[in-house]
Amino acid sequence: MPPAAPKPYPRPKPKPRPRPKGCHMVFAWFLFMAAVAPFMTEARKLRTWLALFTSALAANLLPYPEAYLLLDFAAAWVVLIHPAGAGQKAIGWLFVGMLLFDCGFIFGGSENPALYSKAMIGLGWVQSLILFAWGAHDAYRRWAGDSRSLRDVRSHY
Repeated sequence: MPPAAPKPYPRPKPKPRPRPKGCHMVFAWFLFMAAVAPFMTEARKLRTWLALFTSALAANLLPYPEAYLLLDFAAAWVVLIHPAGAGQKAIGWLFVGMLLFDCGFIFGGSENPALYSKAMIGLGWVQSLILFAWGAHDAYRRWAGDSRSLRDVRSHY
């Protein structure tokens, strides 16, 4: 009987790649924006949603802070070109705030990039919550204004 083959040494497990801080918040933000999309029924809301979504997507693909400066400027310009209400103005002015954070980070030589990243993620969440509130409010007004839908709901109770 031949001798048993030697057992191979255990293969070392690959080390997981470190995930950047706030990555789960960015992923959750993209899911939230996908959920908000059905409320964007008018062109002005869709324009704001597209500016917000595409600037965030491009910022995740481009690793240069100078690119963020251009993205936030373009998004602020698209949103504030013809603001349709207080919600759209607030989102546009938050883009201007992001632009100021970009300038401070790039030209001020910030020694704390984590603060910059958290501020950008936080401002993005505030913008998306404003957009959701604006879209949900208009959807409710449309639903409540339709007398047939109200009559149908009342007849079931």
